[in-house]
Amino acid sequence: MDKPKIFSALNLGVGAILGLAGLIKVFSFSLAKVFLGLFIILFGLGTIALEREVPSVAVKYASFMFSFLGRGFFYLFMGSLLWSYEGFTSLLGFLVLLVGAGFCAANYVAGLQDYAPRSMRDTDWDDTVDEV
Repeated sequence: MDKPKIFSALNLGVGAILGLAGLIKVFSFSLAKVFLGLFIILFGLGTIALEREVPSVAVKYASFMFSFLGRGFFYLFMGSLLWSYEGFTSLLGFLVLLVGAGFCAANYVAGLQDYAPRSMRDTDWDDTVDEV
């Protein structure tokens, strides 16, 4: 498996983990956890959607998702939300934290940016965004 496919698979895996963890939170039937679960599901689906097609609004307003460091910090944030709970959700949060730390570290490895999947290269999408 080549490197862009590995990063793409990691992104899809984190999106699936976020979706699963969000579903677990929604079915806890506590109002705060239901809203947090819906938030996590939304961002999990957004992560998966960015691997398929990148809308111009995402390039404009979520440009942090197009670099290793930005996506790594996003995964660290989402993982910390999940890790703060008990049980299986905590394990899922730890996995997302590991991927986030790996993406942050990958930002500083020379030449690795060339192997980023197309969904993480903002230069491929710059021509679709109007200047503000």
